Amino acid sequence: MKEYLSKEEYRKFQIIKLLDSENRTWSSKEIAGILNVSKKTVLVQMQYLFEELKYWNIQIITTSKGYRLSRDTDF
Repeated sequence: MKEYLSKEEYRKFQIIKLLDSENRTWSSKEIAGILNVSKKTVLVQMQYLFEELKYWNIQIITTSKGYRLSRDTDF
């Protein structure tokens, strides 16, 4: 799949996949370490994802400890 997406799109895909992998909160530091990017890069990508995922009834919940996915189950 990586060959079909831009670098930024693939990174956003990786973040979604990671957030979906476990039902828990992920810190930006954890995400950055797993994806081998800076925390700033994670924060920028999260801003894009907040908007893009609204159309799919998927929400990224932000807490003081990090991020997690919350989905509307009425697809």
